[in-house]
Order: sequence, then C-alpha cells, then structure tokens
Amino acid sequence: MHVYWASVFILPKRVIMELEEKMRRFLWVQGNSIKGKAKVKWSNLCFPKQEGGLGIRRVLDMNNALMVSHVWSILTSRESLWVKWIHLYHLRDRSFWDVPVRNNVAWSCRKMLQLRPIIRKHIWMEIGDGHKTFAWFDIWDDACPLSSFLIPRMIANAGFGMQTKVAELWEFGGWRWLNAWVQRFPSLQNMRAINLNPSVQDRVVWRSSLGSIVDYGTSMVWEEIQISQSVVPWANIVWFSQAIPRHSFVLWLLIKKKLKTQDVMRKWCSSGNMNFNLMCCSLCTSGPDSHEHLFFECSYACCI
Repeated sequence: MHVYWASVFILPKRVIMELEEKMRRFLWVQGNSIKGKAKVKWSNLCFPKQEGGLGIRRVLDMNNALMVSHVWSILTSRESLWVKWIHLYHLRDRSFWDVPVRNNVAWSCRKMLQLRPIIRKHIWMEIGDGHKTFAWFDIWDDACPLSSFLIPRMIANAGFGMQTKVAELWEFGGWRWLNAWVQRFPSLQNMRAINLNPSVQDRVVWRSSLGSIVDYGTSMVWEEIQISQSVVPWANIVWFSQAIPRHSFVLWLLIKKKLKTQDVMRKWCSSGNMNFNLMCCSLCTSGPDSHEHLFFECSYACCI
C-alpha cells in the first residue's frame, strides 16, 4: 500500500519514519514494540547485498525514484491532462530547471521541484532540430548548463532571452557566442558542433553515472539516486542462488560481528550483575567465546 502512495506524492518525513520503524520491528522482533533489539544500524541494512547490506530499499529513496516518473512525464510532455496543466499554469514556456521554488506554488509541485538537484546531471537533451532545448538551462553538452556561469544580465545584454533555444544559437555552421564570453569562459569554445535536423525533434534522455544513454525506468532511477558504498569482497560467499536464507543471514551477522557472543554481551552489560570472566565456550569449554573463537578457533567447531 505504501508503494502506491509513494508513487502519488512525496511522503511526509513522519510517515517515512513510521514505515521504517515497522520494517525494523518486523526484522528484529517480529513486529513487537520492543526497543533496543536491533543488532545492526538501519542505515547499514539499506545497501545492496553486493555492498554489504541486506538489499532493503530506503523508503525515501523509493519515494523519490517513483516521483521522478512525474518529472519525466513533464519533461517529455507526455500526453495527459495533468502534464498539460503543469505546462500551462506552472511552467508557462519556462524551463523546468528555471522555475523558482516559491511558497505560493502548490505543495505537490514544490516537492517535485525540490527533486531537481537529485536528477539534474542525469537529464540530457539529444539535439534534433534544436527548437525544444533551452540553451541556458538544459544539459545538451558537457559544458552545460550554461546558466551555471552565464548570469541573466549577461544573457540579456547579448540580446538573447531566457527562453532562447539551441537552434537560435547555431548559425552558419558556428555558435553565436560573444567574443567576450569566449575569452572569459574558454569552455564555450570547446563545445562540440551540432548538426540540426529539421525533421527530428529534440529528445529527453537519461544519462547514467557511467555516461551512457539508457532507457528510463524507476528501478534504474533508484540505482542512480540511492546512497551507495564500495562493493564488499565477501558478498558472493554469503548470498548465492542455492543459499538457505536463514544461514546466509547468520553468516552476514557473523561478518558484521553482531552475533550474541560473550565478547559482545560484555559490552552491553555495564551493571556488573553478570560475571563474564566465569563464562566459557559451551562447545569446547576452553575459553570465552567470541566470533573468532566460535567459528575459527573452537576445537569442536573445527571438527565439524
């Protein structure tokens, strides 16, 4: 149910916290309202298995990925009444990237505008006839967006408008840059030449972090915007197709050193009611158990 609502609007922070709290309780205490039972920090669980987590997706990341679909519909001008309404009453021939976030804007639209920094580098324009690409705000070259260094006053003084399209900047096989711009911003001189094709419209594309153009999809968006870390070398040892989930989970806890061995329990108990010095390994009774002893040093475990 929460996946449906996450695809409709940005979930409030309180709702996200409550959803993840229920997920934590289900994982560690089977839904009971008991605090302090989690063995591993929730943020460390929400990494892909190849990166050392359990592959649980953060609700916030999924919510953002689903909401980006609405942004994609706006940018691609999908045929729908809602998209037409957004273009007519909110964008008003302005670039989606140029619309300011004002308090008088509808809450849902304001939340979508706040997604722009997350996806900005992935939304590119593929030039066709050049009539739909905003020259200053869209990303259509490695030097873009040009608005990052060309301020509105400079653009106006050069005789251009804020809604100028790429086709208006390309003339007689070259760019219409001012000499002062080229001298001040050498990156303008290094911009690639384009071949305008009047029979082909400009197209919005998704560019991955690796620089390749890929088909748009919610799952792919989630992979790009999620918080990630380095791949761990032991992932394939824990997670493989024939693995028993319970065994894999215990092995994962072992690698994280989060099993309830005596060395871990000693850190938890600060009251002094238990004497851990008198405890020993229940298998070999040769010394206190720990993660290293239980799985690598215990004589009984080695025989098994």
